[in-house]
Amino acid sequence: MNIEELKEGTFYYHKCGLLVKGEVNLVLEMSKDTLNVNFVGGCVDVYMDKIKAIKRPDNIIANFEWCYKLKNEYDECIGYIGNIKEII
Repeated sequence: MNIEELKEGTFYYHKCGLLVKGEVNLVLEMSKDTLNVNFVGGCVDVYMDKIKAIKRPDNIIANFEWCYKLKNEYDECIGYIGNIKEII
């Protein structure tokens, strides 16, 4: 996982009837294990060991140059950060 890459991405969070989408504007290393990712409209705290590279989110129909799934300490999905290459 490349922290510089995260700074160039867009944050996505989807639940039934809700889509949050905001360009990442700041990534802070809070410790060696955690990041604070700020995006337009909010922020999310991320544990480094809970970031997983994926092809694309299940609920976004697009080709991504890169994408990461973010989970919290309870292994629940708390969003995605990625860079869309092409909308299908």
